Amino acid sequence: IMHKILLIAELKSEAAFMQRIPTHSGVIKPKYQGDQTLTYFCTITKAQKDQRITEIQDQIDVLQTEIDHYNAVTTIEIEDI
Repeated sequence: IMHKILLIAELKSEAAFMQRIPTHSGVIKPKYQGDQTLTYFCTITKAQKDQRITEIQDQIDVLQTEIDHYNAVTTIEIEDI
């Protein structure tokens, strides 16, 4: 069960990272840069990013369901000392 808990933590980190990835591309004129323009190229589109985040969240949901089931059916007996 421990590996599932650790995997959830890794997936949550990946989802947080994916959410911070900028996906804008094209020529943008910053507000306070005068006539200067910036050109952005992205390697991942917003749709691809959103799809990956959805996949990650689905994996987290499956793992969490498995953990919840394990917790519901597992009994730990503690012996008297």
